[in-house]
Amino acid sequence: MREIKFRAWDKRNKMMVYEDTYVCDMAITLNGAVWCHDSYYEIHNEDFELMQYTGIKDVGGKKIFEGDILENIETKDYGSVDFCYGSFHWNMSPPFPVMNQENGHFLKHRIIGNIYENLELAK
Repeated sequence: MREIKFRAWDKRNKMMVYEDTYVCDMAITLNGAVWCHDSYYEIHNEDFELMQYTGIKDVGGKKIFEGDILENIETKDYGSVDFCYGSFHWNMSPPFPVMNQENGHFLKHRIIGNIYENLELAK
């Protein structure tokens, strides 16, 4: 079974948020809203851009999420990971399905950044 995980780009603080970033009860509701509540603050959906874990790791064992920028270590081609056509794709022309894997690792590709923190690499 594939591991279901999310991360989010915090638009207000300009930082990537992982499950252990905030010390509060954080949840994603059925309608896709992000909710974090403790005695001090509440975080609303418009503050975040959600990205899902693909269930695949790069050649170095790092988890690949939507929005990550992958580089082919042989050809040096690179592009972002998107969800389209019902599956995750490496955003090249045409989109390349993220399914060339062995033991849960994406062969010959490594994460070199993401579309929020590395705008110069985003295509």
